[in-house]
Amino acid sequence: MPKSFASEKATAEVERLAIDTDRNSGASADLTFGAQGGIANHGGAVDFALGGDVMTAGNGAIGLVVQSISSGGGDARFNGVESADVRFGGTDGAIGNGGMLDIAVEGSVITQGNGAHGIVMQSIGGGGGAVFGEIATASVTLSDDKQGNGGSINASVGGDVATLGDGAIGLVAQSLGGGGGFVDGHFAGSAGGLGDGGDVDIVIGGSLYAEGLSATAMLVSSSGRNGGALTASIGGDLLMLGEASSGFHFESLASDGAAGDIGVSLAGSAEMAGDLSTAIALASRGSVSSGDIAVDIGGNVVMHGDHSVGLDLASVADGESGSISLDVAGMIFANGMDSVGMRLESSALDARGDISATILGGVRGGAGNGVGIALIGGNDNVVTVASTLSAVSGVAMTGTDGNDRLINDGITVGNIYLGGGNNEVVNSADASFVTIDTLDLADGDGSGTFRNQGELFLGRASSSYPVDLLAGETREIGAIEDSDNIFFGTGVISQVALDGDFIQEAGGTVYYDVAFGPYASDRIDATGNAFVAGELVVTLNWLEDAEPVILVSTGGSGTDNGLVIADTIALDYQMIASDAGIALGYASDFGQSFLSTNAGGGLTQDLGNLRLSLAATLGWQQLDMVRRQSIFMTGIGTAQMRTDYRQVTAGVGYETMLAGVSIRPQLDVSAMRLGFGSFDEAGLEGLGVESDNSARWYVSAAPKLELGKRVTDRMSLFASGGAYFVDSDAISGNFRLQGMDDAAAFAPIATPIDATSLLLEAGLRWQGTERLSFQLDYRGQIGSLVEDHSVNAAFGWHF
Repeated sequence: MPKSFASEKATAEVERLAIDTDRNSGASADLTFGAQGGIANHGGAVDFALGGDVMTAGNGAIGLVVQSISSGGGDARFNGVESADVRFGGTDGAIGNGGMLDIAVEGSVITQGNGAHGIVMQSIGGGGGAVFGEIATASVTLSDDKQGNGGSINASVGGDVATLGDGAIGLVAQSLGGGGGFVDGHFAGSAGGLGDGGDVDIVIGGSLYAEGLSATAMLVSSSGRNGGALTASIGGDLLMLGEASSGFHFESLASDGAAGDIGVSLAGSAEMAGDLSTAIALASRGSVSSGDIAVDIGGNVVMHGDHSVGLDLASVADGESGSISLDVAGMIFANGMDSVGMRLESSALDARGDISATILGGVRGGAGNGVGIALIGGNDNVVTVASTLSAVSGVAMTGTDGNDRLINDGITVGNIYLGGGNNEVVNSADASFVTIDTLDLADGDGSGTFRNQGELFLGRASSSYPVDLLAGETREIGAIEDSDNIFFGTGVISQVALDGDFIQEAGGTVYYDVAFGPYASDRIDATGNAFVAGELVVTLNWLEDAEPVILVSTGGSGTDNGLVIADTIALDYQMIASDAGIALGYASDFGQSFLSTNAGGGLTQDLGNLRLSLAATLGWQQLDMVRRQSIFMTGIGTAQMRTDYRQVTAGVGYETMLAGVSIRPQLDVSAMRLGFGSFDEAGLEGLGVESDNSARWYVSAAPKLELGKRVTDRMSLFASGGAYFVDSDAISGNFRLQGMDDAAAFAPIATPIDATSLLLEAGLRWQGTERLSFQLDYRGQIGSLVEDHSVNAAFGWHF
């Protein structure tokens, strides 16, 4: 085990002590780290460079220990001690500063054993040290009757840092003012005397890896009356496999002054496999002020375990706290029980710093008490999510009393609780927001606004096909049971409690499932005002009465700034804005002109297996005609042409069953009068066409054989074949040119038709409920002149 220790004029109780107590498990130890009195007991500077790797094997086999401790100290190692009493810090006014440490390892640092730390670096002013090994219980006493500053620490590792045992720490760096130290598994910090912690800078060219339980990749601290700045740059990834593990644990602590800034850059991704783990925990805590915290991650942060936190960043002070800045190029994923994607805090009794976070990938929080993003305090806080934001629990984001602003540039799903302050959620253009039931944006005296510039979905969309709610059918298309699905926890009907205002801008679209009648519709209940523009898209689930449906209820008023909704064939929707909010009404018109151009009726009589039918229909149609011609002159002729028909059809059929198959021969005979009204073309002068009134009867017969088979109680298949005979081979009308003499006769112009053709039909029928039916069929008519093939689908809804 390489060790470096530097001290000038120090009288220490412990410099280096190793005790093996495997054979006496009840053993205890009493240790004091620090000098009694003395002035200028400074630790010296250490400049250490290693050209290769550091590798150890065995429990407690530490790679490097580098210390510069003033006013007494050192390290002690135990194996199997039951208890230890440890005192850190000099007494009787001992004075001395820790020296600067400059450590460089070109290769990698790898240890294989429980408690086998990779590199331990300490610069302590005022006495202290380190206790390593397995200690069941430890009592740590701190002496503050001394003074001294911790020196700066600069360390670089060109390769990877890997520990393979339980409780192993890849890298420990402590710059402590006023004494202090480290006790394995029990304590790490200042003794509380006078003195400042120094700056610490760590550079790792490779990756950090640990596979043991309760392991830590990097433990870095600067503590004293003032805390120093902490920076780290990691060129690779962070991967930890054990439970209760910590990736980066950084602290800058100031007992009576200012804590330092913290900056961490991770080029790759962080992945933690165990429960109770935290990938990145950074804290700057000061009595007067705390520092700014900035984190830049080039990859993802993935937490696989329960009760875990992806990022925990906190700047906390009695006076003024610093800002939090986070940039993540990938995703933050923490979907375990009670897990949090990221927790960002800036708290102070006086002024607080701003919190800003930009996540280019998705953010996913956990189940139970889990949350995607948690903001604590802060001043003017902005979180921008470019991909997705959600949580298994349904709580996408929380805040406390800062002015919080969430900018959704991707897809956000779930509830938002932002607490006090002046808060806003912006659903940007081209973004989507899917609600569950709560948008709590304005607690207390604060204000809140939900601003929709993109697509707002109140829950998931219901089926676009008719649903028999009266019969107990649901609007659910398919339940989402996979907790990894970001829409897990959402329902079709979403009634949202919005604490604040609702604003939809001109580019926004909101989607509602609406039922006119006793059944629930999507709804927003806003405590403030509602201002709506843009577009409203409605899926109509039920139409029982004409009572308006509340879309947005308000505690203030509703204002329609031009919300557009597309009418249906028979419903003209109406927006109703009032002090009660925004409601949707309609005016119905089931008497459309194109529906009234045909009329008819019929009778059917069953006589045993014999069915007789008689039907009569009539109708008319008016056509706008445009004809281009280029004989003698080029021009366009226009006219309105009216046609009408009257038809009587008689049918006889006989149905029998054979081996479960319905066999039905059928004969239909019809007579139809087809008439053409007179018209005069305009725009072609004498070359225009005119027609007089003409009409004639056509008689036809259609024998066919239909086969049917019931597949289930609701579904049946059918097929038929037959022939069609008509008494004419052409349909004709009387026409002449407008330039001809009035005595000139009209000439018949005929369109040939097939006098004989083959009829084919096949399909299925489905009767879903008493009201709902569906039919899909193929129909073909094949003749010598014309072939017609069609596939038809029809839904029926019976009112």
